[in-house]
Parts: sequence; structure tokens; C-alpha cells
Amino acid sequence: ILTLEVDPEQCVSIVQGDDCYVDVKISWLSKKSHDYCLFTSQQSKPLQCWNNLAQGQLTKEFVSNENITFYLKRNPSKKIVAEEVLEMAWVYKNNGRSHASWRMF
Repeated sequence: ILTLEVDPEQCVSIVQGDDCYVDVKISWLSKKSHDYCLFTSQQSKPLQCWNNLAQGQLTKEFVSNENITFYLKRNPSKKIVAEEVLEMAWVYKNNGRSHASWRMF
């Protein structure tokens, strides 16, 4: 059994579509030691790899305007053993109208 946790689970931006900046703490825990690498949906290269460990942790800043999926893969098979999503949330939805839709007269 392997667990992957992402904290926080949401990144909140003011307006939908704006970039969201967040420091994410990613941690994982396995019952057995193996070689693992952490990947995201943002890039093809691993964020970090651990050799012959049963747990790991990484804190990193991410900037995005769409959900980010984190994958923990076991080497050498590259099989995805855990997956977690950092979801984007917005205070104001972008509904296509101008923000200056009120009038003074």
C-alpha cells in the first residue's frame, strides 16, 4: 500500500484563468522500499527521485491556471503507483462579461 498526499489540495486565484501561485508539500509513504520518481502533468522530467526508500517529501512552488496532477512512479518499470491532483479554484468565475458592467448614470 502506498499513499501520496498533496497539501494544500486546492490553489485559489481571484479570477478564473489567472495564474495561481502556491507552495505545495508533497509526501508519500510506502510499506516497502523501492526506487521512486515524482512527476507532474506540467513536465515530462521528474521533479525528484528517491533510491531504495519507503517515504519521501518535497516542497516546491507551482504556478498554474489549470489542475496539476502528481504521479509517483516506481523505477525501473515507470509504472504509476500513486496519483493526486492539485485543483484550481477561483473566487470569481470568468463569465465573459466585462468587469466594468455598471454605469454611473
